[in-house]
Amino acid sequence: MIVLKNIFWIIFQPVNSIILIIILGSIIYLFKYKKIGLKFLYTGIILLTLSSIFPIGNYLALPLENRFKNKILQKPYGIIVLGGSEKVLNSSVRNQISLNSSSERLLYFYILSKKYPESKLVFSGAGKLYNNINESDVARNFFEELGMDMNQIVFESKSRNTYENAKFSYELIRPNTDQRWVLITSAITMPRAIGTFRKIGWNVIPFSVDYITNKKSNFFTINKNFLSGLTSLNIVTYEWIGLIFYKILNRTDSFLPNP
Repeated sequence: MIVLKNIFWIIFQPVNSIILIIILGSIIYLFKYKKIGLKFLYTGIILLTLSSIFPIGNYLALPLENRFKNKILQKPYGIIVLGGSEKVLNSSVRNQISLNSSSERLLYFYILSKKYPESKLVFSGAGKLYNNINESDVARNFFEELGMDMNQIVFESKSRNTYENAKFSYELIRPNTDQRWVLITSAITMPRAIGTFRKIGWNVIPFSVDYITNKKSNFFTINKNFLSGLTSLNIVTYEWIGLIFYKILNRTDSFLPNP
């Protein structure tokens, strides 16, 4: 399933799809079907231009990132953070901690652990294995460097996606229904994560981080950085497709979970 998902995403992520349309148009044009080839080429160029210039990705991200507000009203029994911030390959090759743009997950895990020192702590994530190192190993090294008590943190080190994060963490912790657990992950991922945790019977409290938008976005503004516009579009498309597939596979309690 994961292999098929990766193949699907390689082909259908927006930027790749646009480039494939342009390549296909060029090939058709070279084989003397000039009118058809030009239609593909023009379509690809127009899509690439619009996606680069206008903040389409940010506009589509707003309903996801604004859906849940961070409200920790009482001291939580536990705090769980999802992996995905760790650059495992770089960390293993360079022999030092390497994090990506989602590193706020680990930062706020540390901050909340200091704010609520009696709370249980869980890191959930494995991802791909490189040189016998996974996400949990990188996170463990990071937390050690911050001086956190490793005996206080439980590491779930098998999960490769959000569904497995929820499933394996639940099986490992076996939380009671009266326990308040805070879930930390990127804001754009939070709706899918909340729906998945609820589906398995774990009603967690959302704590969103790593926003790619502000609270509002004007569709008709111009991106100053064209590459960032394409990157945002890829990220948000992945999440909307993820919500659709998780609902089809019955991995979430609803297509777009309620706050």
